[in-house]
Amino acid sequence: MADWLTIAEAAQVAGVSPGTLRRWDRSGRLSAVRHPVSGYRMYLREQLVPTRPTPVPTLLGRDAEQRELADLVGTHRLVVITGPPGIGKTSLLEVALRAATLPTIAVPCARVLDTEGFVAAVARALGDGMGEAAVVERLGARPTLLGLDNLEQLLATGLPRLLLDWLDRCPGLRVVATSREALRVRPERTLALGPLPDEAARALVRDATPAAFSDAQLGALIERLDGNPLALRLAASQAELLGAEALLDQLGPDLLTTDDR
Repeated sequence: MADWLTIAEAAQVAGVSPGTLRRWDRSGRLSAVRHPVSGYRMYLREQLVPTRPTPVPTLLGRDAEQRELADLVGTHRLVVITGPPGIGKTSLLEVALRAATLPTIAVPCARVLDTEGFVAAVARALGDGMGEAAVVERLGARPTLLGLDNLEQLLATGLPRLLLDWLDRCPGLRVVATSREALRVRPERTLALGPLPDEAARALVRDATPAAFSDAQLGALIERLDGNPLALRLAASQAELLGAEALLDQLGPDLLTTDDR
């Protein structure tokens, strides 16, 4: 069945998510068959038309980090982007996955609390419900870059050991992840994200709000918020309502809170 693809492979060829592919299946846009051995849904390659690739974006103020991450992912099998909340870890991960030459699988893990939930999340990203053995079989079937976002709440579970086991059993598998802290396992390489450079931080605020900041006000804002991109964007949104001087006067931990984790 060389011309037939799994859901994850078909989604990669078509340039859409596995969920979109399943909706096409239900609507009759695509016709699937079941693999005679594995039972997975399969799609004929010629049914799928890939979308035109889009250029990989450059993150504001993160040129050096993008280059370093590309080098790390190319030479190491487990790379973790670390840093505080809002520093831009997820954005850097997304860009790395878009730039990858390997087939990629992106797995959001913010709501995952244990290894069982983690395995289920990876299975969903692969496009079907399956147990760990089947997940490992799929991941080991071809070279793959697995992108894992928000692992910090899983560090005290068995996740680090589980990832090492998967890497051992799947020679073509590479993992790039984000976490507030490193996994602290032997083959891991980390890329620590720090504050935005001053020039990039100033450009971010000026692009995000029409409120007029003087150079001194903008410098004070960036210093108080440690050059954190998310905090600066939130502050810019408040500046439209309060004005630059009032924002600086009122700036405190409650002003920039949000219900969105």
